[in-house]
Amino acid sequence: MTNTFIRIIDNQRTGAIDFLDTEDAFKNKTVAAGQIADLRAVVPWATSENEFQARHMEVRDSATETTLFYIWQRTAESSNLVRVSTVGFEDPGNGIAGNATAGGKDRVLRVSGNISLDDLA
Repeated sequence: MTNTFIRIIDNQRTGAIDFLDTEDAFKNKTVAAGQIADLRAVVPWATSENEFQARHMEVRDSATETTLFYIWQRTAESSNLVRVSTVGFEDPGNGIAGNATAGGKDRVLRVSGNISLDDLA
């Protein structure tokens, strides 16, 4: 399994977001509207709904505490991708917008009305 590292999170929303990592609570943080924050987190691997419960990331709206996006890695249908969902674990799950290919160290997680994972320039 190839790890994917998210170096920073870019909150392009008009309100604050909470980033939660179920594998590493030390990575949890709130990012104010329009701000960029250092993250340095590894996207967790989950191959089943049972694993997903303890191995995923969430992006939440800080004001409402509503989960906007769930993020995890999974190899399915010969594709090793970072997956994203708005409802929780999905089988196999859609690849996140931007660069969904698993692996790589310097990625930025951009959160607006949508979410994407891009290589840092």
